[in-house]
Amino acid sequence: LEPGLHHAPQGGKRGADAGNHIIVIGISGQNEKSVTKIAEKLHSYIKTKIINEKIGLLLYKPLPAPIDKIKNKYRWRIIIKCIYNDPINKLLQEALNIRLRTNKKHRHKNNNRPKPK
Repeated sequence: LEPGLHHAPQGGKRGADAGNHIIVIGISGQNEKSVTKIAEKLHSYIKTKIINEKIGLLLYKPLPAPIDKIKNKYRWRIIIKCIYNDPINKLLQEALNIRLRTNKKHRHKNNNRPKPK
């Protein structure tokens, strides 16, 4: 199975963080090295975009989820703290779409391999 990707904005308007949101991008899959590599590449892509496009957010480095393996799937996540708006939404959609297109290319290439006899 290919590693899965998802993101979920976590609303929060409490105390000093009023107006800020926490976005958790989750990466999961059966191959630990693949999950780690995807998390690092996704982080690098987002970091480059926020620097080049001057998007204001806090981007934390990818880390294993608190429970890092469930049902034979390794879980990593990237946490982003920001005010969730259209530029942030666009950035996340681009990042996830690029990653998903890459996964489809790999799946397609794997389907063309000769089957073992």
